[in-house]
Parts: sequence; C-alpha cells; structure tokens
Amino acid sequence: MSAENAQPVDVIRVGSRKSE
Repeated sequence: MSAENAQPVDVIRVGSRKSE
C-alpha cells in the first residue's frame, strides 16, 4: 500500500496506526 495511491482517509488511518 503506497501513500501515493492511498486515499486521504486511508492515509489518516495509517498515520494513526504509526502514531500509536
């Protein structure tokens, strides 16, 4: 899953997982 291909919502979800 590339951030470039991921949608804004997906990017936010991924960012939340990395933050946790």
